[in-house]
Order: sequence, then C-alpha cells, then structure tokens
Amino acid sequence: MTQSVEFSEPYDVVVAGAGPAGGSAAYVAADRGLRTLLLERRGPPRDKTCGGLVTNLCVDFVQKIFGRTVPSEIQIPPSPMPVFVAPPSGRSAGFLVPHEYVLNVTRRGFDGWLARCAEERGADLWRDAEAIRFLPKGDRLVVSVATRDGRTDIETRYLVGADGIHSRIRDQIDPRPFAQRAYYIQEYCPRTGDFEDWFYLMYRGDTSPIYSYVIPKEDLLCLGIGIHKSVAPTYEVGMQRFKGWLAEEFGFRDLGPRRKEGYPVPLGGIHMGKDRVLLAGDAAGFCYPPTGEGITFAVQSGAAAAASVAQGRDIGSRYAAEMSKVAAWIEAAASRTLHLTDAEREARIRMKAGL
Repeated sequence: MTQSVEFSEPYDVVVAGAGPAGGSAAYVAADRGLRTLLLERRGPPRDKTCGGLVTNLCVDFVQKIFGRTVPSEIQIPPSPMPVFVAPPSGRSAGFLVPHEYVLNVTRRGFDGWLARCAEERGADLWRDAEAIRFLPKGDRLVVSVATRDGRTDIETRYLVGADGIHSRIRDQIDPRPFAQRAYYIQEYCPRTGDFEDWFYLMYRGDTSPIYSYVIPKEDLLCLGIGIHKSVAPTYEVGMQRFKGWLAEEFGFRDLGPRRKEGYPVPLGGIHMGKDRVLLAGDAAGFCYPPTGEGITFAVQSGAAAAASVAQGRDIGSRYAAEMSKVAAWIEAAASRTLHLTDAEREARIRMKAGL
C-alpha cells in the first residue's frame, strides 16, 4: 500500500522506521489486530551500513515472533558462520564460541523481508515517508509525516519510534548526547590471508577501545573498528594498526579497500519513551557495545513495544518491565567498555570462555 490510499479513521499505532525494530513492531501490532502504519524514509528496501550479521538469539526471536525462519534467499555467502574470538594476546589464544553461528545478510534483504512480513500481516506501508514530529491531541497523537508529495498529518493512538540513532522521535522526547554514540568504520578489502569462513571478533585497545572485526562477505573481507571521539585511537591510526595485526597473525595483505563506510551506534543512554510514545531499537539505545550487536535487540524491543501497545494501558511500564534486564545489561557494558585495559579485556574474555 502507498501514500495514495485514503484512510477514513485514525490509526491505532504509527511505527516510524522500517528497520528490524520497526518491521517487528509493525508485524506484532498488525497481528494483534491494531490498525498499523509503518513509515520508512528511504524505501524499503534500502541499504544501511552495518556488519549485517544475525545471531542465533535473533533467529530464535524471529521464529517466535514471525513464525518463520530467516529465508536463505536474503543471506549472502558464507552463511551461516561460526564465531571466533581473538583476545588481546592474539590468535593463538583465540577460540570458536561453542554452538554459536551467525547468518550473513545485507540489511536491504533482511529489513525488506521483515517489512514485507508486516505488510502481509495487514500493516499499511508508506515508502519514502518520514515521521518529522508529533503533537498530543486529547487521547491521541498527531504525527507530521514528510513524503515525496509534501507533508501530511496522521492521527494515531500510539507512536513507536524505531527511526534509528538519529531518531527525530527520540530527539523530541530526550535528545541523545554525542558522548552516547560510538562510530564504526568499515573497509571492504579483497580476500587475502588465512581466514576461515568465520566471523572474527577481535579485541585490542590499540586498534579500538571497543572491538574490531573481520566478516567474510562473498569474495571480500569486511574489516571494521569501533571508535569514540573521547578516546584514542582515531580511525586512521586504529585501522592501520588493525591491518598490521591481521598481517602478522593471519597473513593479510592490504590491496586497498574497494569501499569505505561508517555509521554511528548507541553507546548506552537507553530511553524507552514517554506517555503514548515508545522507542525501540537504536532509537531507544538498544545496542550491546562489546559486540556492536543491535539487530537482535531491535527485533526484541520492537516486538515488545508493539505488544505493550496492544495491551492498551500502562504501555510504558509494561514495556520497561519487559526490557529492563536487557537495558541494565547494556548500560553496564557501556559504562565500562571504553575504559577497559587489555589485561581486563583478556581476563573477561577468558572468564566468559571458561578458560
């Protein structure tokens, strides 16, 4: 369905953003019988800078929420992949995480599929449409939506802000300080060196105060590092050191990147919304700093937000109760991540691995 459709009644819920959080929220809301509008300012489908990995836990959430498995046609090779963790002491002390696999996807494919599922369930989907702001109107909200044809106002009982790290919905409730943002820089390089078809999580403070990673993507390697403006190193220095580490331990040869890209992610500062407005995914701050994992929590929080809305009362407290443990876990990780020494990283990794 598109913007040309005329609606005689207000919506029960408008979902801003058709990423994993928004697609999940729209699906659950429509499945519960709510009149649902899903907005996406670019597409869907659309590409988003991201590592593009779906964890076992996320696969389980998708199965539970959507009643479906992640289809093979939206995966790219190699998929699935085991997860290898390299601590600061290097490859020789690294290990494969038992029973852990990730699916290799593009965000265009994965997010587009979730949005189609929501649409098939009965949600109205407006492409190239962005929620700009909202205003209370009695027991409802008026959401101002920018489309290709101009602006229009939509009435709704509830609003779910799933519009990402730069959320306009969150900015109206509680703007996120820049200190609560990290940045990931990725370079796609020709595949060289001794790399298996694995997802490599790598930790060393001189390359990144957060973590670094290598993801095979068809015939390329996606090299990524997390940076933060408050601590060293810079992107240029960190990436140079990371490539040096890969050359020493994996025989990587830098033939020059085919493309570079960067994107911000939340670093703590979770806010789940206010009154008739709930926030989900990156808009709320649901991203786990030590691994950069956001897709799993986006699916989980989007579904939880919509389920709370479907209850029709005390939606904020219901949603907060559902997501409180995840929020506390993420905030604790965010508070320590930038300040860990390599000795502390090594000890935590070995403890988690049972070594």
